Amino acid sequence: MKLINTIARCGLTALAIAFALGPVAHAADEPANILKYRQNVMKSIGSNIGNIAMVAKGEVSFIGNTAMNARAIRDGLGAAATLFPEGTGTEAGETRALPSIWQDNAKFVAALEKSQQAADAMIAAAETGDIGEVRKAIGALGKSCGGCHEDFRKKKE
Repeated sequence: MKLINTIARCGLTALAIAFALGPVAHAADEPANILKYRQNVMKSIGSNIGNIAMVAKGEVSFIGNTAMNARAIRDGLGAAATLFPEGTGTEAGETRALPSIWQDNAKFVAALEKSQQAADAMIAAAETGDIGEVRKAIGALGKSCGGCHEDFRKKKE
């Protein structure tokens, strides 16, 4: 009986927390918040690419971390398509996302998928531990990301 009472109290506590956090979860979907979240994900992708590039250039010797970086890139790219809902362009705040993302979303998603494939190849190369393979794969990944940026990201001023 004591166990049942403890479980019941825990269940009621969890339910109370869920109700209390409900409004917070809704507020998280405000366009400005989505924009900031998206920018953080994209910065993370860029940081992980930068880490692999440092290894590929011989600036650091952390080749054992490149698979971790590559998986983080793949995961970020995998989430990216969902991070551009309507209403999260310039109307939501300062962004370099171009209107072409929403005007030709199929092309945008296809470009993301191409980058995801390049990230998968980066993972495979990183897992070999062969610096030559890492260098080839990071070049291809950078090219695919840059291709997406050409059509869908405003250049820095």
